[in-house]
Amino acid sequence: MNRRDGWEPEDDIILAQIVLEHIRNGSTQLSGFEAAANQLQRTSNACGFRWNSAVRKQYESQINEAKAARKALKETNSKLVAINQPLTISTEDDIDAPSKTPLDGIIESLQALREDYIQSQATISRLKQRVHELTEQLESKDELATPTEDLENLLHLIRKVESSGLLERIVKNQKPAG
Repeated sequence: MNRRDGWEPEDDIILAQIVLEHIRNGSTQLSGFEAAANQLQRTSNACGFRWNSAVRKQYESQINEAKAARKALKETNSKLVAINQPLTISTEDDIDAPSKTPLDGIIESLQALREDYIQSQATISRLKQRVHELTEQLESKDELATPTEDLENLLHLIRKVESSGLLERIVKNQKPAG
């Protein structure tokens, strides 16, 4: 392949047509650069550089149209795949059951997060109660004894929760009842 330095306006048009066709058909721009390189007698790198440095800016609306066409093509293909699936006979329960929507997954995730939050609140409440009990035990003793293993574990856990900032985030996100 001989080196060609100058790009003619016709070369830009050919490059754009090929790359846009690749985008429209669900292929990659790199494949488009390779196809254009064969037709224009240039390297795919040269075509990619020209596309990104000059041509792409002139074809923004056509790129968006090609992407929309690609999306429509994908949706049509997925519907065709669904049509070609074997037909299943629905029972009465299936017919009466509401179909899942995209929001159902989000709702399920939020419900799981809510459960985690409630469990975290309960754990924090138990830990606070245990800290209060242990503090009372310490205050009731005349002399300070070495901490028990339970107390050491509890203090370690409290420090870990405090250092992670979890307690502050939960308290900050907690809304008053009402």
